[in-house]
Amino acid sequence: MNPKKILNANEISTILNRLSFQLIEDHNTFDNTVIVAIQPRGAILGKRIYKLINKHEKNNNLKIGFKFTFKSSKKPITNTPDANTK
Repeated sequence: MNPKKILNANEISTILNRLSFQLIEDHNTFDNTVIVAIQPRGAILGKRIYKLINKHEKNNNLKIGFKFTFKSSKKPITNTPDANTK
């Protein structure tokens, strides 16, 4: 059985662009806002959204954090200022 492709790369890109613009319109400022990306695949998605928002809305205070495990822990979510890197 062949896997079925639900969305192609262009459709995903369009959806993420629309999402980033919607977030900019709805929130106007990103003070006290963090995108939380849960590893492993959520980090890829979180970084893409973070980059798109920064591309369209420069000089915002948006931050991105990564949760590295699904287990509950008392450790805070890590904030990585170098999220602009791949």
